[in-house]
Amino acid sequence: MMADYKHGPAPAIFPEMLLVQASATLPLAALNAALRPHRLWLPIVPLAPSRTLTDFLRQNAGGRYQLKHGTIAHYVRAATLISADPPGTLLYVGGPTLKRSTGYGLARAIVGDGIDELPGIAGLHDVTLHVRPLPPERGCILLACPNPASACQLAQSLINARLDPAALAVHINTDATSMLVVLEGIAPVLERQATQVARLATQAACTSTVLYDVSAAWQPWEALPPSTTSIS
Repeated sequence: MMADYKHGPAPAIFPEMLLVQASATLPLAALNAALRPHRLWLPIVPLAPSRTLTDFLRQNAGGRYQLKHGTIAHYVRAATLISADPPGTLLYVGGPTLKRSTGYGLARAIVGDGIDELPGIAGLHDVTLHVRPLPPERGCILLACPNPASACQLAQSLINARLDPAALAVHINTDATSMLVVLEGIAPVLERQATQVARLATQAACTSTVLYDVSAAWQPWEALPPSTTSIS
């Protein structure tokens, strides 16, 4: 159903095809809210809810879970461009059945500064994106490290252990270094991985605390200036 949204028409969702077509000005938080009843999501989640698809496309950004899910270019399948001559004409390019290599060629044309370099194109009207099933569960672990070196050591240990974290968010201040580890999967796997994280944290002279509210876990990072925060 196409209802009116503040930022344009509601996204058109095609659950059986794992696709969504959404206005380029739609905030990603609103897009994922619309996908949630279908047990789907676009694995591009901004720290600031107001960030739009256009914001992420212009930066080819990946949001909170870039470490595991990559940047938004990976999910672009088609787009509707706004022509500059004649003004306002819409031009649909790409398509959901494109092979992945062709899809990446389209993504390169409309992410970053690519859209501004296309001759005769005034902007982006909407974009069609590949979406994914929501992960069964998420686990969050807050790590307190005595210094940046121990945090780097621990982060490398987590990668070497093949834990496949969805995110490693790091904040460095004068007193200590904090790191948020986010894991995705079924409950027994998350429990086993949390035990591994705690063991590796001890080896790196860090302490670990399991957090049970994913939204609350991210709040300290949402409040930090971008220049002080690293999220992979």
